[in-house]
Amino acid sequence: MKPVKHHVTVRVRFNTEGEMTPLFIQWPDGRAFKLKVTDIRNAASACGGAGRRYTVNIAGQERYLFYVNDFGQQGQLCFFIESKKYFKAGDKHRDAKAISHH
Repeated sequence: MKPVKHHVTVRVRFNTEGEMTPLFIQWPDGRAFKLKVTDIRNAASACGGAGRRYTVNIAGQERYLFYVNDFGQQGQLCFFIESKKYFKAGDKHRDAKAISHH
């Protein structure tokens, strides 16, 4: 099954050299999850597009998080995550616990 692209909000940290590290991911329904980055490289996505790929661990599950120039989104830079399942806002993720980071 081809992975599905989910555009997400991501909180990042920039170091003094300008390198970006994703820290948290936020789903459209507001739930947020802490990320652990295990690899960074330029790569193509199985759902289309190419850019900076972050291999991340989200609540014990490995996923690919992409930072790309998405021409389908008016040529804007954006984040999306690959998933084997399509999630709608309000869906319950049984294996992942959301965190609050106010």
